[in-house]
Amino acid sequence: MIVMNKKWLNYIIFIFSIILIFSSITFAEKLTFKEAINIGLRENSDIIDIKEQIEDLETSLEIINAQKDWQINISANYNQMPVENSVELNINKNFSSGLNLNPAVKIIEEDDDAEFTFNASQKIYPLVPIELDKNSIKTQAEIKKREFFLSAQKVNKIVSWIESYFNLIRMIEKREIYQEALKQAEEHMKEVKKKEAISEAGEESILNAKIAVKEAEYRLVDINYQIKESKDIFYQVLKLKDEQKLMINENSELWDAFIEMIKKTGEEYLSNDNLAILLEDNNYDLLSNKIDESILFKELNWLNKEDNPDINLTAKYNNVEDELEFGLNMSYNLYDGGKDELNYQNKEKEISSIKEDYQNKYNELKIELEKFKNDIVLNEMILNKDTLNLKKSRNQAIIGKKQFEMGLIDYLEYQELFLDSKESEINLKSSEDRLILSKLKLIKFINPELISGGLNK
Repeated sequence: MIVMNKKWLNYIIFIFSIILIFSSITFAEKLTFKEAINIGLRENSDIIDIKEQIEDLETSLEIINAQKDWQINISANYNQMPVENSVELNINKNFSSGLNLNPAVKIIEEDDDAEFTFNASQKIYPLVPIELDKNSIKTQAEIKKREFFLSAQKVNKIVSWIESYFNLIRMIEKREIYQEALKQAEEHMKEVKKKEAISEAGEESILNAKIAVKEAEYRLVDINYQIKESKDIFYQVLKLKDEQKLMINENSELWDAFIEMIKKTGEEYLSNDNLAILLEDNNYDLLSNKIDESILFKELNWLNKEDNPDINLTAKYNNVEDELEFGLNMSYNLYDGGKDELNYQNKEKEISSIKEDYQNKYNELKIELEKFKNDIVLNEMILNKDTLNLKKSRNQAIIGKKQFEMGLIDYLEYQELFLDSKESEINLKSSEDRLILSKLKLIKFINPELISGGLNK
C-alpha cells in the first residue's frame, strides 16, 4: 500500500485545479476593425436579405433557362377498348433563334409499329426574342439592380460603422482623462487629510476634496456605462460574438492609409466643379433608373415589331405515311380593338415618366452634392475654432494650477479647468473625425466603390 504525503497530495490537487480552470477559459479572439467590418458585412440582416433576393432572382433565371432545354413528357391512355390503349412520348425544345423542335412517338397496343412524328417551326419574321428570353432579359436586369443596391447598402453600413468606431475611440480617450482626474483627486484628498492632521486644513477644504473625488468617480462610472452601452450596440450591429474582441486601435497601417485616402480624395472632390457628372456612373437610384429605362425601350421595340405579320417556316414528318412536308405560315391580326396601340402608348408614357424621374432625381442629387461640400467647409471652420479653444483652455488650465497652488481658487475650480483642457483635446479630435466623416460621405455619394475598395486592399 502506497501512503502519499499530505503535502504532495495538496500540490497535485492544486495543479489539477489550475489545469481545469485554464481548460475552461475561452481566450478572446482579437479582431482588427477591418476584420470586424467583414464579419458585419457577412452577418448583417439587411445585407443578408438583399443577398437572398439576388439568390431568388438567380434561381428564377435558372428555371427560365431550364425551360429552354429539352422538355420530355410521357402520357398513357388505358381503357376497356384495347385499340385505344396507347403510350405517347412528346419531346419539345425552344431555341432563342425562334426555332422549335417537337418530335413525338406514339405506341398503340393493337399495332405492331410505333408512330413517329416530327414537327419543326422557325420564325423568320418579326425577329423578336421568344417569351423565355424576354423573361430572362428582365430577370437579369433585376439582378443587376439588386447587385447595385447591395453594393450601396454595404458602403452605407461601412460609413455608419466608421462613425460609431470614431465615437468609441473618443469615449475611451475620455475615460483615460477621467481616470487621471480621479487619481489626482484622490492624491489631493490624501494631501488635505495630512494638512487636517496638523490643523492646516479646515472643514471646507475637506468637503471640497471629497466632492472632487465623488465628481471624478461619477464621471468615470458614467463614461464606463456609455462605453459599455456603445460597445454592446456596436457588437450587436456587427454581429460579433462574446469571445471576439474588437481592437480599438486607429494606428494600423491599413487604417492610416484609408484615412489618408479619404483626406486626399475629399480635397480633390471639393475643388472639382464637375462632380455631378460622376453621379451618373455611381449613384444607385440613377443606375437603377437607367436599367428600367433600357428594359422599357426593349419592350417598346418588341411591341413595335410584333405589330407585323407573323411568318414561320414549318416542317413535318410522319413515319407511317413516310412523308416530309414543308410549309410557310403567315398570320396577321387585322383588328384587335386598339389593344396593341394602347399598349404602345402606355409604354411610351412609362418611358417619358421614367426619364422625367431621372432628371428630377439628378437635380435633387446636385443640390445634395452642394450640401455635402458645404458640410466639409463648415467642419473645417469648426476644426479651426476648436484648435483655438484648445489653446485657450490649456492656458486657462496652466493659470488655474498656479492660482490653486497660491490658494486663490479651490481644488474643484482647478479640477474643472483641468478637465476642460483635456476635454478640449478630445473635442479637437472629434472635430477632425467630423471633417473626415464629411469627406467620407462625399466620397460615398460620388464614388462608393472607393470606400469598399480602400478597406479591402
